Amino acid sequence: MHRLLRLRFDRHAFRLLNIAQFFAVLNDNLFKFLTIYLLIDLQGKEASSDILFWVGVCFVLPFLLFSSAGGILADRFSKQKLIVWLKGLEIIVIAGGFLAYYHQSVYGCYITLFMLCLQSALLSPSKFSIIPELVSKEQIPKANGMITSSSYIAMIVGTFLASFLTRVTDRNFLLAITVCMAAAIVGFIASLYIPNTQAVKSKQKVSPFFVAQTIQTLKFCKKTPKLFMAVVGSAFFLFIGAFVQLNIIPFAMDFLNLSEVGGGDLFLSTAIGIALGAAVGGKLCKREIDLGLSCFALFVLSFALFFLPIVRHSVIGSVACLAILGFFGGLYVVPLEAYIQSFSPAEMRGQVFAAENFLSFVGVLLAPLCLLIFGKLMNVSSAAGFTLMALIIFSAFVVLVRYLGVHLLHFISRRAVHPFYNLHFIGYPFGPNYQEDKVAIYYKGSSLRNIALLLGESSKLHLFIVKDKKGFFDPFINYFSNMETFYLDEPILEKISGLTLHTRPLFLFTSRPVYDHFMAHQYFEKLSRENGYQVKQFAVKHISHFKPDLKFFFKRTQITLQFTSQTHKPAEIEVPVYV
Repeated sequence: MHRLLRLRFDRHAFRLLNIAQFFAVLNDNLFKFLTIYLLIDLQGKEASSDILFWVGVCFVLPFLLFSSAGGILADRFSKQKLIVWLKGLEIIVIAGGFLAYYHQSVYGCYITLFMLCLQSALLSPSKFSIIPELVSKEQIPKANGMITSSSYIAMIVGTFLASFLTRVTDRNFLLAITVCMAAAIVGFIASLYIPNTQAVKSKQKVSPFFVAQTIQTLKFCKKTPKLFMAVVGSAFFLFIGAFVQLNIIPFAMDFLNLSEVGGGDLFLSTAIGIALGAAVGGKLCKREIDLGLSCFALFVLSFALFFLPIVRHSVIGSVACLAILGFFGGLYVVPLEAYIQSFSPAEMRGQVFAAENFLSFVGVLLAPLCLLIFGKLMNVSSAAGFTLMALIIFSAFVVLVRYLGVHLLHFISRRAVHPFYNLHFIGYPFGPNYQEDKVAIYYKGSSLRNIALLLGESSKLHLFIVKDKKGFFDPFINYFSNMETFYLDEPILEKISGLTLHTRPLFLFTSRPVYDHFMAHQYFEKLSRENGYQVKQFAVKHISHFKPDLKFFFKRTQITLQFTSQTHKPAEIEVPVYV
């Protein structure tokens, strides 16, 4: 009976993890705000600034000091057992909170909050790095969407419960903290039924020099393509959120005639947007981890923040901008988190997430510094502060798209071009049986539609635009790391040999004479012989247009695309991709 029960819980492993982390996030926020209200009650409103400062320090400092230790522990021991022990520690810490509240000890409240956040800092790397051990690789993006979405819902619920319990209990904080204990117990019980995971047994040891360990981990991330960029990009998201949460309060007071509490309530629309965006992002990345979605979302996010000062006198307009900001923020962060989980080496995954945690909370500290620079040194309004932050985000987009240009084109093509066509393929080279092959593709036509169809099928393409002479826009094209112009007098094989494994060169020709000259020098034969690439020509074989009747509006144009090998002709097996 016990074995059958265990098997039943194994099938719901991720849900149990999500329940455990949901109540952990809820507790962090609930206890944080209950402590703020209690200390203001004890010390008076005139001490609120000092209280908020020290609560902020107790909340952020453990993540800076102990995230690295949490990552190393996650890589040395079973992540499931670590989660159980840390959830048990949460119950003990909340019990200490009872004592601090009962004796109305100011220092006891600060120490309890610090210990609760220390527990969260140690738990965070394990709860994220265990996901690939609980779900299949295809389910990782969806799992990230769900866990990010539930985290922000937990933040909203925890923040709301703090003020709600303070009111309904008539400021009986001992009664209110029992909800924290109940949440800790439910989370602990859920953690007990998470399936056991094997320890990776990393030999890395916890060191007091956590900054040096974090730098070492980030250097390690640079060895894996795009992993370092994903870690920094994910941390950048928390910096944006922290700035918006702080700056929205003076913005609401100066331009919307709201109180500081009303300004805090406005941020709820952003948090709800993030929760929805993360859930949608997980579904959009169901087929593959689409980093192009992160690029597109960051672009829209910058414009949403840019338009916020324009509607600064409208509460409804501000709420709409903040909701859009949150929604695309959720879309932005999910692919990055999924990429980190999928491509971090198992023996270092916990430390990679610890490094991301450290950078994230450095961003949380930088947010008020930006607020200080904008307000005090530059002497600009809170609305202008949003505009400046929008420019910072757009600059980050320009940097991000340098490395993910083809990923962005891949995302746009799949979402804006592919839905209008019913595609079939002959000699399709991107299936699961070709994952280990080195494939090079060339297209001798000039149809932008056909190029877009091809870009929508693979995000691993590296574009070589073959030309006979330099053009005005060549420096712009060469700005992107996976797009470059190539001239006929350059050594092509040297450029191709520098590409990483699984990157597929796509050759586009600017004119027919360029194509003829390229083929006359037998570059593709050399590429196949000396570099081991399978060279395939891409062409449109058949287009079927429907007659303009009533059914026309409910059907898509059928297109058959063919990939023909240069060395041998493959069996023409038609593989439907979109039906």
